[in-house]
Amino acid sequence: MRMSILAIMLSAGLFGMLLILDRTKEQWDRAGVLHDPRPLIVSRLRHHLGYGGVVHNFLNSILRPDAERQEDTAIDLGAVRGTLLYYDSLDISPMERSSRIIIAEELDRIYVAARRIESGEFKGRAPEDVFRSLDVDLDALAAAVDTLAKISAGTSTASSGYHGLLSDFEAAIGLNGMIQNLKLFLLTGDTQLLEDAETCLDRALTILGALRQHATSVAEAEALFVIHDTISTYRHAIRVAGDMTRDGASAAEIDAVIRINDVPAISAYATLLGFEKLRLMESTATVASGFKQLEWTMIGLVLFVLLPMITEFGSFCLSLITGLPDWERKLSDAASDLAHEELHKVHDFSSLPSEFANLETPFGLIRNTIRHRRETALQDQVQVAAVTSENERFHSELEALRIEQDMTRERARTAHQRAVEAVNDGKTLSSVMDSLSHGILASRGIGEIVFWNSGVPELIGVSPEWLSGGRTLRDLIIYLASRGEYGQGDPVVIADAALDRLEERLGAGVVSSDHKFANGRVLALEMSKSTSGLIVFSAADVTEHHEQVEAMQQQATSDPLTGLPNRVALDEFTTAMLKHSERSGEVAAIMAIDLDGFKPINDTHGHHAGDELLRVIATRMQEEARETDFVARVGGDEFIIVLLHLEDGNGALRFGQRLLRAIEMPVTLEDGTEVHVSASAGISLFPYHGREAQPLCVLADMALYEAKGKGRNAVVMYELPETQAVNVLTAASSAS
Repeated sequence: MRMSILAIMLSAGLFGMLLILDRTKEQWDRAGVLHDPRPLIVSRLRHHLGYGGVVHNFLNSILRPDAERQEDTAIDLGAVRGTLLYYDSLDISPMERSSRIIIAEELDRIYVAARRIESGEFKGRAPEDVFRSLDVDLDALAAAVDTLAKISAGTSTASSGYHGLLSDFEAAIGLNGMIQNLKLFLLTGDTQLLEDAETCLDRALTILGALRQHATSVAEAEALFVIHDTISTYRHAIRVAGDMTRDGASAAEIDAVIRINDVPAISAYATLLGFEKLRLMESTATVASGFKQLEWTMIGLVLFVLLPMITEFGSFCLSLITGLPDWERKLSDAASDLAHEELHKVHDFSSLPSEFANLETPFGLIRNTIRHRRETALQDQVQVAAVTSENERFHSELEALRIEQDMTRERARTAHQRAVEAVNDGKTLSSVMDSLSHGILASRGIGEIVFWNSGVPELIGVSPEWLSGGRTLRDLIIYLASRGEYGQGDPVVIADAALDRLEERLGAGVVSSDHKFANGRVLALEMSKSTSGLIVFSAADVTEHHEQVEAMQQQATSDPLTGLPNRVALDEFTTAMLKHSERSGEVAAIMAIDLDGFKPINDTHGHHAGDELLRVIATRMQEEARETDFVARVGGDEFIIVLLHLEDGNGALRFGQRLLRAIEMPVTLEDGTEVHVSASAGISLFPYHGREAQPLCVLADMALYEAKGKGRNAVVMYELPETQAVNVLTAASSAS
């Protein structure tokens, strides 16, 4: 009966353990991702290299060269190198090591190429020519990462599910995926890349559908919607890129038209990664709880199984104790014989009760145990002799260490003498550093500032006494932040954020950037970090150079009097926007404007008054124009406005009439004089009057002269000759 109860209890416990294991199986599979580093590392590599990462920003820096994207590329390179160092810490195979070397080499080439672009070496050259001039093999980089991914998939026990879908999505849109293929198509013109980009886009949308099935929160669903909306927008961009390429457009022109804001999608993807990390942590906690339940269940089973056995053993011991007084002498004699190894003889236990007669076998085991212990004692004597010999050897080694210590002390005395000589040389080096026009500063990490030359206080505006007070790099950044050098806010919070960015950027090696101080001074900074943790800064005053560059850029594309774009900027904008209108099927208008009565005011009140009047009129034009319209000054009192997103020419006429009413309002000059001017305007329409910017401007001028001939202060739409108008209407009907 008792055994039946034990069996039932044991079966119930085992059944409960199976239920716990089944409940935690799914969480165990998910949590397995956290315990297998290779898939996580490869996923992180794809993330830092792909969409919004190194390759994405690098290709954008070729298509749209600017300083900010160069900085993004340098920061992402540092993150990738940190991930590779983590991979190196694993026990990797020769194939993994070869792939890792290829990735490192290509990253070095990308870094060198980014620096060349940043230095302005390719300024003025087309993006296609720039890409052909760079020694970068993105296919080799993608193949090496794919190799690591295949190897990690073979070692992983949990590469499917939600985490696997995220990795597949990263591969579909990032490195060697949709974004890279689209960018490379713009730079190479290879139509196969465009087809590959659309294939990757379809795969990405399929994966997004699968991810939507796993979404468990409103935030995840919203993030997936943002990503889906952005990826779907790329389908239109891919088709537009193909159409513009067939029309002979350049890479820069295509990129300007199909440019998409990826920031919301990249942020949404970071949200998905955050939720997945939270799920993995919750799965790990669930598995830990399940194991705790298993532990307590096993403890309960052990207690319930052993308790009856302990009870039986206690009953046996009780019976043994009750019979012990009567047979104490006989047991004592037996124990004495056992101690002298006489139990090999056959003893007669027949006169004893059955409980003691059954002890013959245990006593035989005890006899064998004592014999074994004697043999063990002999072995211990042999070990003692070996230990003695080892002690003698250890004594000899101690003597050798003492001799080595004496030699070390002698080397220390020699090193001290050399250090004294180095200090003397350091004083000479310090004099040389002080003579430089550059500022040089060094610190131990973000801690103590250990060196600065005489140029540092002057360049950054601090006193030598302040730097001499045992300051740290963090103290210096907080001081500069309190002066407003990094914008408004808490100086401590701003300084800590700046130091975090600095630490992250220094992972990429030598980092260069320009910083503009509140007083207008611009410093060219170069920072590097040694393996010992020493951070070295060099600074040079490039204020004059920056001012010259800004002035040249301003003069190249803007009117110095009114600040409006000039003829050069107008030509660039109009050509690109008319192509955009052609693809969208919308109407655009070119409006030529000339002021009426401007010359008499200029002659009567002087050129200064005329300039003031032109600035007021330019401001009124900008206020009347929409954000999508483009206002430019192309001559003395001549302006051109490009109107986009029109349904027909009536919209352009209504805008022109409203603009003329604003222009004819009185203008009060600085000296109090009130003057009046009006304006005449001529309009030509795209695509009805033409499809090229220059001919449309000529037709708008012709309409302008007609407006002046009608008495001025009027808006006139250009009219085609009668036969030409019929052909335009016929063509429009056929197109619809």
